[in-house]
Amino acid sequence: DYASCQNSILIKSQGSSSAYPAVWAAHNYTTAGTKVGDWCLPAAGIFTSIYNNQSTINTGFSRANGTQFTTSTYAWSSSEYDTDTGSLAWYSYFDRSYGLYYNYGKDVSREVRPVIGFCDDAENYVYNQATDSCVKDGCQLGAIFYSDKTCSMKLKDGKTPIGVVVYVDENGTNAQVMAQNSLDTKYTWGGYGTDISGLPNLSNAQASQDFASCENSAKIRAHGDSSIHPAVWAAYNYSTEGTKVGDWCLPAAGIFTSYYNNQSVINTGFIRAGGTKFTTSTYAWSSSEVASDRAWRLTFSNVNGVTNPSKDTSGNVRPVLEGSIASEGAEFCSNSYQYTCGGANETGGGDDSCGGKFNSCTCADGYGWSDGACAVCDTSYQYTCNGANETGGDGESCSGKYTSCSCAEGYRWENGRCVVSCDSSYQFSCTGSHQSPSGIACGGKYKQCNCDDGYTWAGCYNSSGKMQYCIPGSGSTIIECAII
Repeated sequence: DYASCQNSILIKSQGSSSAYPAVWAAHNYTTAGTKVGDWCLPAAGIFTSIYNNQSTINTGFSRANGTQFTTSTYAWSSSEYDTDTGSLAWYSYFDRSYGLYYNYGKDVSREVRPVIGFCDDAENYVYNQATDSCVKDGCQLGAIFYSDKTCSMKLKDGKTPIGVVVYVDENGTNAQVMAQNSLDTKYTWGGYGTDISGLPNLSNAQASQDFASCENSAKIRAHGDSSIHPAVWAAYNYSTEGTKVGDWCLPAAGIFTSYYNNQSVINTGFIRAGGTKFTTSTYAWSSSEVASDRAWRLTFSNVNGVTNPSKDTSGNVRPVLEGSIASEGAEFCSNSYQYTCGGANETGGGDDSCGGKFNSCTCADGYGWSDGACAVCDTSYQYTCNGANETGGDGESCSGKYTSCSCAEGYRWENGRCVVSCDSSYQFSCTGSHQSPSGIACGGKYKQCNCDDGYTWAGCYNSSGKMQYCIPGSGSTIIECAII
């Protein structure tokens, strides 16, 4: 038995250091260049390997100023005795066959001599404790996800961690990444008393198999805005370096179950990345519904790691990205990267790609990107926005044209061009009695108005400021001063 870390993970899942001191002592061991969680309690076969190669291995320990194994070295293994697994476990005993013995029970104190796994090609492979084997580094459970869309089981200098892979499907192609930390604010699920249309009501067993994080989230958002469903909208509005608003979703309950079932490797990923691991006191909302009044929420002290409180209860929000594993496991591409850009009127991909796919495409002349396809531009897209006092397009473009343009300081968009902005003297609409426009308008107003025959443009003052209007009379003689 050489499954040192596999065995250790199973033992640690059964209890704390007070219940299983030896395996946790190995777990907590560190040296220069290693950290808590890197080391494991040796499987029995490791001691047999030392027993069968004592001369060579003890020479190595001696050269390294370490302690050699002798016939009086009794160190616990992580392997249980087959006929009495409840009471007996194997330990090193070099006076016995295979260098092992099992007598005297698990409650006897013995030495702990931790082991660590490693790979010859450390640049491209990592040691996977869950399988006690070397696997190609990339997007796997517990891997750190970086803002450049790459994954690694290692913390890499010069890269920005934004999450950890917490779910990979059985085919190894679809995955979900969880954000480094819960959002600062706690939120209610919302919509108490309403059964969301199209969102199934799930039992605990069904919820543990629900991985439709973004599909669920879209259905909840369609039912109401952030005032009705705060948690799902908080996840939607989350963004990081390399991602944008709308990329993230509220996790489905099955994602929490995946985390619950793989806590050791996933928590190790969050610790390496500088994030926050889940504990039994973490309560985070899922996007999975129970009924009109309840929804599933992460609670690691419960079956499958979830429970179902009232929707009006406050809980954490820990967003996830849905996507696929690409580039032979090296990249994780969120679902926004879905276009090959080889369709009708598509001339290529946009500036951003992942796994050979794009989140938008460039279009042929006369077409613009809209709703995932190149569509004919309507006639409102007519301005190139590179004319006098024009600083660029305003809003989305279609085939390089816009419906309006942004203007330089002191100018505004009016009637298809940038015109001088109006100062405060442009204040009269000239639509009152006996009035007509005079001079150039700005924003539909004028500096003064023309008056019909028999009327003169004059001014009155009152507490609200200067008011100008037409009054009966001639020349500059004011006959009456009144606001009209």
